[in-house]
Amino acid sequence: MLELPTATKKKEDKPLWQPGDEDKLCADFSVLQLKQNFGHYLASQRGYSVHTLDAYRRDLRDWLKFMHEHLGTKVSEEKLVQFEITDFRSWLAWRHRQGYDVASTRRALSGVRSFFEYLSMRHGLKNEAIRHVRSPKDKKALPRALSVDEALEALSRVVEQRHCGAGKLPWIVARDVALFGVLYGCGLRVGETIAITQAQAQALQKTPQLVIMGKGKKERQVPVLPRVVEYLQAYLALVPYDMPPEAEVFRSLRGKKLYAGAVQAMLREVRGAISRIDGRVVLLEDQQAVPEYLTPHALRHSFATHLLQNGTNIRLVQSLLGHESLRTTQRYTAVSDQHMLRSYMQAQAALSESADL
Repeated sequence: MLELPTATKKKEDKPLWQPGDEDKLCADFSVLQLKQNFGHYLASQRGYSVHTLDAYRRDLRDWLKFMHEHLGTKVSEEKLVQFEITDFRSWLAWRHRQGYDVASTRRALSGVRSFFEYLSMRHGLKNEAIRHVRSPKDKKALPRALSVDEALEALSRVVEQRHCGAGKLPWIVARDVALFGVLYGCGLRVGETIAITQAQAQALQKTPQLVIMGKGKKERQVPVLPRVVEYLQAYLALVPYDMPPEAEVFRSLRGKKLYAGAVQAMLREVRGAISRIDGRVVLLEDQQAVPEYLTPHALRHSFATHLLQNGTNIRLVQSLLGHESLRTTQRYTAVSDQHMLRSYMQAQAALSESADL
């Protein structure tokens, strides 16, 4: 077995949300210190993920930059208390003109609200206006899910890579099959999938369930289908690296931890039925269509939709997905209804054609 590559020494991390030169032009030092303290609070007390923290940091940076230009002066602690509802509405209107989508603006407003709640709770800086700012209405776009046939076709493309001269090593193909199986068969987020450890994968033979650390560091138990366990065991039998129990089980070609971008790239190949032959990228012909929206999260949507279509209790689906709110899970019932209506219309069309014969 090959040894995992030794980790290179990382540069010392900068303090969380350390202000840059642009930040210093927009706000007083005391405000930037409050913002930095807020970042530490979200990380240590609220358990927010790195991705969520980064989104909040960007949103607050952009908000302070807008308010600096809006006011014509640096944002101070005094200004934080004095902001009126019209100031916040001006910021929302600016985001709309800049082309930000509704979901992004809702998240940004949520971040700014959280910042002011923190200021009130920890520093006695209260602003009542922010509480009365309404979030822009969401268009409530439904999650995009594959049909069962489309999901199985996508999986077959991953499996067939070992036969079509794609130039991938057998253990890489086995890894991709296992990845697809976990994403679709367990409904995990891509970050949760690539965080599965060697010990967790090995233990599935005895206990076919995973304990997943989801958003907000909340644990949930997810059962694993026998076929998905088989995919993982086939991968473990072929992977050439000797991994300690705590190491992430999914590895790159060079034995490093796999990142979300590699999983997304794998699905891009599946979408286009792409093969690498003699160093050339070749589009395979005579393939059944796979939707352009085949992504790791679309597989999670498909998992939920197909469970609901088969009569699974919505509370159980909520638990499996790790949704805090039932309302989030209820969006999938509309997707299920859409699929049922489409199937009904197709059946009616087929009946009409047969009647004309």
